[in-house]
Amino acid sequence: MPSSARSSATREAIGAAEWSATNALGLSTQVPRQLTLAISTRSPRNLPRDVKVVRRDARRGRRTLGLNEAEVTLLEALDAWDRYVEVPADEALDCFARALRSREVRLDRVVRASATEPPAVRERLRAVLQYAGHTHAAGRVPRARDKRTADKALRVLVG
Repeated sequence: MPSSARSSATREAIGAAEWSATNALGLSTQVPRQLTLAISTRSPRNLPRDVKVVRRDARRGRRTLGLNEAEVTLLEALDAWDRYVEVPADEALDCFARALRSREVRLDRVVRASATEPPAVRERLRAVLQYAGHTHAAGRVPRARDKRTADKALRVLVG
């Protein structure tokens, strides 16, 4: 992340998004023309022109729990799975499991922050946690209310 983005937004939860997130986790070979950052509230000032910002105001858990760059990038990649992940589902699961084992990812915070994530992200997070052997943590991620939403979110696991 550009140092200007990090220094001007000390209280924001910032991480890579879209192609930037999937590329960072090894889920895509696409190198985006511009870095895309997901930011929990206001956009930092003085960002370079080659940085695109997507605002995630409603995903308050990211900010209130102080998620770091690796944790936000993980959630963004889960959100982008059906649009930006290029690898097969089994390889993607392995990449996500590897990301969960990273020293930078604090499972408890990610699980708690998931309460304000969209249903598709929550369902995919549950599946990835299960796959990685974190059954207890997976059980703490809120389920989607509508089974159809859950089914649609998890289609990425079958192909």
